Amino acid sequence: MNDITIATSSAASHSLTSGRRLGRVRCAARAAGRDLVYLTAVLGSSIAGYPAGAVGVSLTLSLCLLVFGVLVWVPVAMAAAAWQASIAASSAGTGTVRSSLAIAGRRPPA
Repeated sequence: MNDITIATSSAASHSLTSGRRLGRVRCAARAAGRDLVYLTAVLGSSIAGYPAGAVGVSLTLSLCLLVFGVLVWVPVAMAAAAWQASIAASSAGTGTVRSSLAIAGRRPPA
């Protein structure tokens, strides 16, 4: 009877061990499935999020360049206009046209 008891307990322990292995495999398969779903969702959101981020960065930079560019361009344009006006005012009525014609070898009209 000892032999039968040993054989029975050995078979029971074998089925218990294979049941534990099957449970571990199922647990690992579930975890792998969850991870796959999570990674797929993250991949999809990163694909959708990249263009939105790129558009946001490009709009921000272009608006910064536009605003700060205008803030720099307007004073420079005003200074250039004032400089040109001062040159025109200083040369007005001084005969610079006559002197340049004389340099060219032509006689200015009297």
